Amino acid sequence: MKVMRALTSWRGVLALVIALFHFHNYPLLAAFGDFRMSFFFMVSGFLLAQRYEFREVTRKNYLNFMGRRVLRIYPLHIVALALFGLGVLLFGGERNVMHEALTFLLDALLLQSWSPVRDIYMSHNSVTWFLSSIMFCYLCYPFAVRWLRARRLWTQVALLAACLAVVLAVAPMLEPGERQWWVFICPPVRMIDFTAGVVLFNISERVSRGWVRNVSVAGATLAEVLALGAIATVTVLQYFGYIDRFAGKPLKIVFTAMFILVLVLNNRNKGILSKALSWGPLYWLGQVSYEVYVMQLVVLNVVRRALATTGLDPDGAVVLVLYLVTLVAVAGVCNKWFGRLSQSLRSRYLDKP
Repeated sequence: MKVMRALTSWRGVLALVIALFHFHNYPLLAAFGDFRMSFFFMVSGFLLAQRYEFREVTRKNYLNFMGRRVLRIYPLHIVALALFGLGVLLFGGERNVMHEALTFLLDALLLQSWSPVRDIYMSHNSVTWFLSSIMFCYLCYPFAVRWLRARRLWTQVALLAACLAVVLAVAPMLEPGERQWWVFICPPVRMIDFTAGVVLFNISERVSRGWVRNVSVAGATLAEVLALGAIATVTVLQYFGYIDRFAGKPLKIVFTAMFILVLVLNNRNKGILSKALSWGPLYWLGQVSYEVYVMQLVVLNVVRRALATTGLDPDGAVVLVLYLVTLVAVAGVCNKWFGRLSQSLRSRYLDKP
């Protein structure tokens, strides 16, 4: 099964949606946020399961795997964090030096998500809490995938359901701030979403041949509409307060998994949405989605400071367009430059015979 263009493109679309949310805290986009992050965790697990089987875990293949993840994530992350540090020095005003030093250290090591304190896990380049949590998932992946593939599919699904039940049972016992960290930030809890992506890959291998052979274009499109409609419905219900964002986590995982599975099964051949997501510019946007995600707050701060004396509305349409255009351009440059750097380092240190 080849890498899915639709999944890559959708990841790019969601990265831009997150950038739009951070430009202005639109309540409806905030309600949609849980789906966005679950999608990123689940797709990461799915794509790794597609590429790395790990039928046995050795020191060599484990270090090679983690080396590739580190070289992909850390260079741009450190550069973005350094730019935030420069901003603090130039425009930060009075700061608690010890707190700043601690948070910068935790951010640099991608350990901030292990703290339930919001000022720590959302410090500086706050979007990198995701990188902190996904790094834990990467560390666990070789052992998790090997264990899962030795179990029946229903056992894998039952394990996910049991873990999710524990999370939801603990959540009401916590204070609101701790509850948010526990359900949406905590790395071991986010491992549930990530593992769901691995299980989803195992499911797709079972059903893909029959789907491609038996489902028409109309049927594939209907499946896309239903999956996306389910996500939209839960988002709207949460927006109006009918569904609690914490108690609704099982629905979000199930409907996100359903949407991913539909895109995977259609795989450019069927379904109007999947075909649209195969469009070249959207696929390119997906390829630079990591750079869009990591650099969004850096670019936003620079654009707003650069335009501060112009009298433009900082939340207006003109600033938004300049922000998005600049962000996509910066993401493209970073993807090209850091991609070459990562490739060079991989060739030098990881691809030796």
